[in-house]
Amino acid sequence: FEYFPEVGFVYLLRRKDGLIKIGRTTDIRRRLNTLGLKYGTLSIIRIIRCVHLPICESHFHLAFSDFRIEGEWFDLPEDYEKEINAEEEKQERIIHLLENEIGSLFIKLPRSEQERV
Repeated sequence: FEYFPEVGFVYLLRRKDGLIKIGRTTDIRRRLNTLGLKYGTLSIIRIIRCVHLPICESHFHLAFSDFRIEGEWFDLPEDYEKEINAEEEKQERIIHLLENEIGSLFIKLPRSEQERV
């Protein structure tokens, strides 16, 4: 059995009132559709491919915790781009290293699980 960290996306979306949602998903299209139905039109600020998805999302939540309004909604300062850019660069380096090491970022299932798929 081989384990690979959860790979997915951290997203930053802006709703009409200017608040920004910071969340995570492994299926970005489905998540955007679900949030669009719930909140109406959302502007995509950034979608960042991440490994160790919960840790990546938590990093953003902690980095911007002073600007949290409610749940995953933040009123970010003007210079928030610097923090986002730094995390995105770090994630891209990690992904590049992993892809060179294992060839892809798909999770390899144990044989017993592969037979059921």
